[in-house]
Amino acid sequence: MKLYEINPYLTSFTAEVVERTTINDQPAVVLNQTAFYPLGGGQEPDRGTLNAVAVTDVIERDDTIYHLLARALTDDEVLGEIDWARRYDHMQQHSGEHILSGLVLERLGLNNVGFHIGEDLMRVDYDEFIDWPVLLELERDANQVIAQNLRIISDIYQPGDEDFRFKKEITGQIRVVDVPGVDRCACCGTHVASTAEVGLLKIVEAEKYKGGVRLGIVCGRRAIDYFQRLLDQTKELMHLTSSQTFAITPAVAKKYREALDKDKQLADMERRLVELIDRSYAEQTEPIVLFEHLGTKATANLAAELARKAPFVAIFHPVEETTFRFYLHSNKQDMAALAKQLLQDFPGKGGGRGPTSQGSLQATSSQILEWMRKRS
Repeated sequence: MKLYEINPYLTSFTAEVVERTTINDQPAVVLNQTAFYPLGGGQEPDRGTLNAVAVTDVIERDDTIYHLLARALTDDEVLGEIDWARRYDHMQQHSGEHILSGLVLERLGLNNVGFHIGEDLMRVDYDEFIDWPVLLELERDANQVIAQNLRIISDIYQPGDEDFRFKKEITGQIRVVDVPGVDRCACCGTHVASTAEVGLLKIVEAEKYKGGVRLGIVCGRRAIDYFQRLLDQTKELMHLTSSQTFAITPAVAKKYREALDKDKQLADMERRLVELIDRSYAEQTEPIVLFEHLGTKATANLAAELARKAPFVAIFHPVEETTFRFYLHSNKQDMAALAKQLLQDFPGKGGGRGPTSQGSLQATSSQILEWMRKRS
């Protein structure tokens, strides 16, 4: 018996073990009745305990519900206890989805073609793209429905009643969840008793997906927690930018422009430094080994210029006292072979082929110079 269909607010129950088995190398039991909701219909399974043994997963196969356990259970009678915070969160998300999907179908004629309650966001897919302004209108209307405190009714389908939506053909007994005047949908999930219990629905993400749209949604306590994280982040940004709440965007934009200007100045300085270093090796005919603090682009440019003169160029960028990034380049020989030798003698990693190899290694500058001297 599926007690969660009769009363989704049931948090504890007693039952008898009718079967013991192993699934995915885990002990599992079947009960004569259960309040544990199994994975299905886009809703994750319940968690909880059976006689204080953790229920790690709940699955349904051929109308039989299996409770996967953290360890074997030897008792024939059990007390089941549901993780209520997790269950109620799923109920809030699932009922919120029904409200929104009913409005999307009524207003836009679009179908819910995908649904999953994840750890952070509820994902809902519709079969055509929906622009953000329209989504905001739908969100507002969904919250108006929530505020009306409508009773949500779960009942068994009666022959002749065809007025409900469904994503796939259903056989056997059909359970219909009804939000009066908003949505009627075939559903096996758990739901709150009234729309007011959903609390709040907020669409936080929307992206194109398989020719339609995929939404990221939070409802109820999850929405409050989500906004608290946003508020915490906002306060940090206010502190970093010395700005007020609704002045953060221009403050961040200003900081970004300043950073871009500094990046341009740095790039110009590095370009001039590359030119000066290149000139200092005007008469060089031996391999060149340098220790320089240069960006990636400047390092490659310097190596390319110096390789016009020298057999090969090795530029080492200090990261820490004994850690260096290296860039090897030559117009005349295979540097992959030299890099391989280098990494055989010093711990590190890297790669490349032909004229250029790069990576990082651990050594002192004197060890590197001595090693390179022997190969010059």
